[in-house]
Amino acid sequence: MRLSINNGLLYLDGELSRSWLVFVVLFLVIEPVCLVLFYRLLRSYKKRIFDTLSNTDRINLSWLYVLFFLWLLISLILVPIGTLTISRGSLSTGILELLIESASILFFFLVGFYGVQQTTIFSNLELQEIPIQTATRNYERSGLNPQRAKELHALLLKLITEEKPYLDGDLTAGILSQMLGISVNHLSQVLNQQQNQNFFDFINSYRVEEVIRRMKDPRNRHLTLLALALDSGFNSKTSFNTIFKKVTKQTPSEFYKSLPK
Repeated sequence: MRLSINNGLLYLDGELSRSWLVFVVLFLVIEPVCLVLFYRLLRSYKKRIFDTLSNTDRINLSWLYVLFFLWLLISLILVPIGTLTISRGSLSTGILELLIESASILFFFLVGFYGVQQTTIFSNLELQEIPIQTATRNYERSGLNPQRAKELHALLLKLITEEKPYLDGDLTAGILSQMLGISVNHLSQVLNQQQNQNFFDFINSYRVEEVIRRMKDPRNRHLTLLALALDSGFNSKTSFNTIFKKVTKQTPSEFYKSLPK
């Protein structure tokens, strides 16, 4: 049996090896498949965070999006080149191997560079209470009927208004669900169906309202906007400015200046 390789394809006695051809095709197809799976997992992870946490200051997902788009760019370059190299021999397989190895080194270097800066990856403090079921949105089998959901919604609003748990900057869906005596999944269902909000937006909308109330109180004129924000449950100036503008369409300073003196 005589073996030969031409343009990355294996030939046996002059005949193209079908099993090797299948392997090569799978090698080229697996890249876009993995990209789609990676993107779906990233979106699911982001939704779980906003369904569970009210403070995301220490969680930064931008580096994951950087890696995703870098991976996408590499794939858009290498997959066509690999296809042309194998099908037409337009580029030597040695150069293709060098490109793949260089791209892999760059990608994994950035994974390590960004990864070591994300302390939550190693501590897992913020994510320990995130339940798997909140990402599935399988409310049909939750056992929570519409009437009960309305009752829990009323209890939730009463709790938020009277006890103001949003003043706790580290409030999570797990803590709030325990205060209500329900599961996190049921809390998520109530917020999505009755409020049309996730946990993050729901809690921070109340924090913004609290800041506005404190802005309007003459007794707080001596306090800075940041002090008012910290007292209202926000943990940083950046998150306060971002969320406040998202809710009111104005920066905190603009809104404060527009208030009657």
